[in-house]
Amino acid sequence: AAHARIPGSGRNRVSWIAVADVARFAVASTTHAFMRNAALELGGPQAVSYLEIVQLCEELGTTPFDLEFTDDEALERAWLC
Repeated sequence: AAHARIPGSGRNRVSWIAVADVARFAVASTTHAFMRNAALELGGPQAVSYLEIVQLCEELGTTPFDLEFTDDEALERAWLC
């Protein structure tokens, strides 16, 4: 629908990772002794902001996105409901 709800300014970068990749890592970590009591950060190969994702979608598509910026309190209220 070419609509994006953007948390905050949309400029914070996130190292996105697919749920399937997290699941594969979790399963693999149970079979390797060196993973016992280890803490590792997981993330994709490149940190990208929400606005950069919207820009990419606009470049790949034909319709400009309608952006809705949301503050932290509104996100928390929506999550609690």
